[in-house]
Parts: sequence; C-alpha cells; structure tokens
Amino acid sequence: MNRDEVGRLKLAIFSSDQETDLRCICFVGVSGGEGCSTMVKNLAVEIAEDDGSKVLLVDGSIDDPSLHKSFNMDLGLGLTDALCGGCEVSEACQPTNITNLHIMTGGSSGEDTANLLNPLLFSKVTDEIKAKYDYVLIDAGSVFSSAFALLLATLADGLVLVARPGSTRWAAAKAALREIKRSQPNIIGVAYNRRRNWIPNWLYRRL
Repeated sequence: MNRDEVGRLKLAIFSSDQETDLRCICFVGVSGGEGCSTMVKNLAVEIAEDDGSKVLLVDGSIDDPSLHKSFNMDLGLGLTDALCGGCEVSEACQPTNITNLHIMTGGSSGEDTANLLNPLLFSKVTDEIKAKYDYVLIDAGSVFSSAFALLLATLADGLVLVARPGSTRWAAAKAALREIKRSQPNIIGVAYNRRRNWIPNWLYRRL
C-alpha cells in the first residue's frame, strides 16, 4: 500500500459510523497471504507520524510472528511473555525507530501457545495497553490459521477483515465472515489490500 492508500484506509476506518470509540482495532486476514501485517504496520506508522498519537502495534500472530522484522528488531519480550507472566506488560512494549510508535512483538517466552488461549489473560493485557496508548492496532493473523485471531477480535473495539483481490477466494471470505460473526466482535468493514475498495459494515452484513 502506498501512502495515499493508507491515508484513505485511515479515513475510512475512523470516519465510519460507529458508536464505539475506535482506539483498539484488530486486523484479521482470511487464510493468510493477504498482506495483513503490512497493512497494519503502514497504518500504525501513518497514525504515529501524521497525528502525533501514541500508537502500539501488537503482533498477535503468536504462532508465526513477523512484525518485528519490519523494524529490524529481535523478538525480545512481547505478547507471549506478558501473557504468561514472564514480564510486565510495559516491558513487552518496545520503542521503534518511528516517533510515537511502539511494538509488542509476538514474544519469545517459549510457552506452549495452547496454554495461552485464555480470555482472562488476554483481557488483562489488552486493558493495560489500551489505558497507556492512544491507539492500539493488532495484527491477529488469519481466521483459519490462528486460534488467537477471533479471541483478540472480541477484545478490540473493532475488527477489520483483510482480503486481497485475486488471492482471497470469495467463498473463503464468506466462510471467514461467518466464523467471525459467531464471536460477535464489532466488525468495522472489509479492507481489500492492493485495491482501493473499502466495504463498510452496513454492506458486509449483506455478504
């Protein structure tokens, strides 16, 4: 996504007709390969640089974390460490080379991820980071490849489903939406990566 596309995405999300104050937003792909991580990272940089807001980028793809590589950083302390009590939540939030932008990597605790699939653990962590940052953007991986994606989505103020034309099959996207609806998160809309379309929440309900 170029900067203009990221700007349009930001405008679409934050000008959407929402009763909830959108400060913690979860981005979820359909089955992987949609470019969800790149989209979230670019949006986080845009908000931090242009708005001067304090932003935390969370790598919720615990099974295969990658956001730290975008900033040439090591995994270090991150989400899994905070979840298992290996560090304080504040210690898991690392500064990046972008002013006002911090990252919580996937973490390096080595804990069996199955032991971390606990809503109470995630709720404690998300409550703390939402209190500390102006905006929290979560890359939750994909619906069909991460057990954590829908859990994170229910704890955020809103969810954006990321798809890619020519890569994401329509049937898979509809199946992902059905799976998401079961968890009853606040769905903001669908973002098509590498295309300028945005499907708002009123239209996604017809899918």
